[in-house]
Amino acid sequence: MEQLSQLNITLAADLDLDTLTQSIIDTGTRLTGAKYGSFFERVATAPGEPELWKLASLTGAPLTAFTRFGLPRETSLFRPSFRNEGVVRSDDVPNDPRYGSMGGMPKGHLPVRSYMAVSVVSRTAGITGALLFGHPEPARFTEREERFIVGFAAQTAVAIDNARLFRSLDAENRERRRSEARFRAAIAAVQGVLWTTDADGRMVDPQEGWEGLTGQTFAEYEGDGWAAALLPDDAQPTVDAWRESLAERKTFVFEHRVRVRSGLYRTFAIRAVPVVDETTGAVREWVGVHTDITEQRAAEARLEAAREAAEGANRAKSQFIANMSHELRTPLSAVIG
Repeated sequence: MEQLSQLNITLAADLDLDTLTQSIIDTGTRLTGAKYGSFFERVATAPGEPELWKLASLTGAPLTAFTRFGLPRETSLFRPSFRNEGVVRSDDVPNDPRYGSMGGMPKGHLPVRSYMAVSVVSRTAGITGALLFGHPEPARFTEREERFIVGFAAQTAVAIDNARLFRSLDAENRERRRSEARFRAAIAAVQGVLWTTDADGRMVDPQEGWEGLTGQTFAEYEGDGWAAALLPDDAQPTVDAWRESLAERKTFVFEHRVRVRSGLYRTFAIRAVPVVDETTGAVREWVGVHTDITEQRAAEARLEAAREAAEGANRAKSQFIANMSHELRTPLSAVIG
């Protein structure tokens, strides 16, 4: 029991699936006194297709000792371990009547007399593999080794489950980081400032973009402190509109003036969207972008001023023509009249 407890600590510490399976078979081979040890992994196949098994790890012999035979078949020797039908232990495989004239092994196989194998069964995925141990001498495995590999197989299943979960989470995290990098690059391309808040709309993490834009420190903008960087006339209307979007879980679209690092106020268009947890449906965080539209608004103002000036000129022109027409008609009326 103490030996298995120590093994459990050792296996739990390794979360790399490839090195873990090799460590498993190396440890199992050493502790059972086997000459050869192998871990065969069950390969996922489509429904209706035959099961496939591949050699994941081997110790005590070169890989070619197994791989030259191709994928393993469910011989009478291997079948119990591939189907979770209990521990197989034989003192002399070639002379064991349970496994036929060739002992259930193909011609040219490693010289195996003593043999012991067990299924590795996951609590979540069913049969995930099989541990196989062999020795060229007969009667090398006893009931003690048999009891040991039953507990060892259970520990192996837990360790592999943990490693697979870690690999899955690691892949998700890598993809999330790639997505975040692409998103930040896209924001940078349109000269936007990216920021995030928690589900309640409060800045709870350092915001590099906001710090660079406003010069505020995290202590200054944390929570709702970011509003202090807005033009005072714009601060309360922004907060009110932001709270409304938070309550209704709707996209926040707004425009306000921000005091930037230089001390000047510039005009920004804001758009923020909720990020919803697919499992619970709850808002996990908000992601927003500030886009500087100062020049755009200034250009629009100039165009508006020019339009108004043109309209004023047209009105003056029309009035001038009307006045001239009236003045010309007045003397003519006196002559004709």
